[in-house]
Parts: sequence; C-alpha cells; structure tokens
Amino acid sequence: MKSPFLIPFLFAVGLFLNGCETVMTGPSHLPGETVIDARGEKEVLDDIRWLDRAANKKDCPQIVKDTKRAGKEWDTIIEHWWVDSCGVITEYKIRIAPLGGGMKYTVTFPSAAE
Repeated sequence: MKSPFLIPFLFAVGLFLNGCETVMTGPSHLPGETVIDARGEKEVLDDIRWLDRAANKKDCPQIVKDTKRAGKEWDTIIEHWWVDSCGVITEYKIRIAPLGGGMKYTVTFPSAAE
C-alpha cells in the first residue's frame, strides 16, 4: 500500500529546493544597502555595461561606489547605485521585482525612470 504522505512530502521538498536557489548564489560584495545577491549583481552590471555602450561610452570596468535602498513600489524594491566607469560616476535606478521564483532586475537612469 502506498503512503498518502509521499506525494505531499515530495512536493514540499521540491518547493524547498526551488526556494534555496537564491540563497545558494551567495551574497554580493557591494558597498552600501542592497538586497541583491551575487547573481543579481552580475545581471545588473551587465545591464549597466549595455547602457554605457548604447551611450557610446568607452568600455571601462564598472566599479560600484555605493548603493542605497530608496523604498518600494508595490512589491518592487527600488535601489540607487552609483557606478564609476572611466572615472565618471553615474547614478542608476535599480528595480528588483519578484518573478516566478526568482528576481527581475531593471536598470535605468533615475531621470528617465521618474
């Protein structure tokens, strides 16, 4: 006879392991106040590089100088990042929204996002 608890148990284990995905990526090494993990840090910096290339900036390393939590819009966390690229510090607005068990990151210049 099959146990009536086997399927709910396996379902619970699957949910637990799925939820551990963001924990396993490890913390970011950013200064200031950010909730982004190491994987999110890479995604956001890739987006910032893309914005720099679109603005015809030189391809320089991005160094995050500071981060600050700016509040929430519904279930989306808002952060501001100050990034040094080629000696010029630019402020970016980062939106961190839950999406299907993970997070979606949107990067804009603060003036364009208001």
